[in-house]
Amino acid sequence: MKLLKIALVVIVFLVNLSIAQPSWADKPKVSKNADYIEITKEIETLTQEQETNGSTPEIKQQIDELKLQKAAISSGTTEVDPKAWTKDRGQISYSSRSQIHCYY
Repeated sequence: MKLLKIALVVIVFLVNLSIAQPSWADKPKVSKNADYIEITKEIETLTQEQETNGSTPEIKQQIDELKLQKAAISSGTTEVDPKAWTKDRGQISYSSRSQIHCYY
C-alpha cells in the first residue's frame, strides 16, 4: 500500500510537470514588442530633430522619458507612466513599484 501511494505521488508530480511546461517558456523578444518599436522610432526621430534644429529642453525631456520607457519595457516592467518618473540631482529613477534607475 505504501508503494502504491509513492507511485501515485510520482505520477501526479510528473503529470503536473508536463502540464506546467508552458511556464518554462522564454520571455518574448523585446525587439518584437510593438510599443518598444514605436518608442525606438520616436527616439530616433527626436534625436534627428535635435541634431537638425538644435537642442531644446522640451526635446531633451521627451527623449529622456522615452529612453526610460524603453528601459522599462526591456526589463519587463508593465504600465509605464511617464508622469511617475522623477528627476533629482542628475539622476532619474522610477518613483513607485519598479527598481529601474537610469543615471546620465
